[in-house]
Amino acid sequence: MFDNIGGKIKTLTKVIFAIMVTCSIILNVIGGVVLGKAFRGIIPGILLFLLVIISIGLGVLFSWIFCFFMYGFGELIESQTSTAENTGFMLTKLDSGASGSASVRPSSSAAFRKDGAKENGAWQCKYCGYENPDIISFCRNCQKSRY
Repeated sequence: MFDNIGGKIKTLTKVIFAIMVTCSIILNVIGGVVLGKAFRGIIPGILLFLLVIISIGLGVLFSWIFCFFMYGFGELIESQTSTAENTGFMLTKLDSGASGSASVRPSSSAAFRKDGAKENGAWQCKYCGYENPDIISFCRNCQKSRY
């Protein structure tokens, strides 16, 4: 149900826009006919025609503005989902590292260099002891800087 929700919101927005524009045109034409019959001889035909055209234009404009924000919301959700998927992919790649292990875990028994880096391409946080991939500069556990 919630898979590709951003795309579904964008599709729904297009459908709503089409319905709103169609309703705006139909209702304004019907309103123009009713006004034309009710005020026959009082309102000139050209003025009534211009009034209907302006009200149709305003209906389309308000429909577009409403749908513009709704479509933008769908785009935002889609973009956020894509970013989350890409970030998850990158974290998985970082966690697997060169050794191919499933995750990076705290470790206390490994040979470390002076800068805190281990020989297997990881470094251990000096604050919490968490083992992090060499490619990142902040600890994933406590968010402290490596240096």
